[in-house]
Amino acid sequence: MQRRRMSSEEAISDQLEKQKIKRNKDVRQLYLSHMKLSESPDLTKYKFLTILWLNGNELRNVNSLAPLENLSELYLHDNFLRSITGALSSLRKLTTLTLQNNQLDSLTSTLEELRTMAFLSCLNLFANPIAQNTNYRLQTIFTIPSLQILDQLTVKNDERRRSRQLFDIYREPVRRQVAFLRTSRDLEPIERPTSSFFRLTQPLDCGNNFLKKSQVFASDLEAARARARHHSLMSWSHLDWSTVAARAKGQQQSAEPQIITISFQ
Repeated sequence: MQRRRMSSEEAISDQLEKQKIKRNKDVRQLYLSHMKLSESPDLTKYKFLTILWLNGNELRNVNSLAPLENLSELYLHDNFLRSITGALSSLRKLTTLTLQNNQLDSLTSTLEELRTMAFLSCLNLFANPIAQNTNYRLQTIFTIPSLQILDQLTVKNDERRRSRQLFDIYREPVRRQVAFLRTSRDLEPIERPTSSFFRLTQPLDCGNNFLKKSQVFASDLEAARARARHHSLMSWSHLDWSTVAARAKGQQQSAEPQIITISFQ
């Protein structure tokens, strides 16, 4: 006699009963693999779920997983997924995600969905149409800098460097030209000012030429005073601490502290 296949709800109830878990908030892991599911079940009541196995099913859509923001490991390999757009971008705590052996056909939309995952260190995308794209691996490494393992292979520093050269169209040209504590043939020589550049010289007719289209003054002194009113310090005040009363007991209170103001012409 053939055994009846359990539904996802029955499988979950069976697992929780075996683990003696009675409260939804205590559920941390769920194993729903190889159950021929065509849609991911509604798991929103398990808000603290951290590990979920859904591999080996017939899933075509996983949008119901979006509310599971505490997931750290998600196994979706061996399904029929053609797109994950709008389904996984909210899962920003993911560290492990397996999507190999699906039907993902848009590398751009797939990486756009994964680029917000700052903690994603292990990702599998092989055995998908997108893995046939030119520079697929380098583009994935560039888009998700946190990756340590991609398609079961360790991400190397040389791959990170080459990914920046190919895809960092704004920063990489600058990075390749800037030389820090070293010489670079690509850099143009810097023209350094000579000592004469810093030498003070007496300006000619400075009173009438310190600003273009300025008022013509009768003398240099009037021009200097006009400039000082706009660009110079006119007065400066400070407290005369010698007039401040001491804190020693028995000493008489002195006169009010004096504020000295110096005005400049």
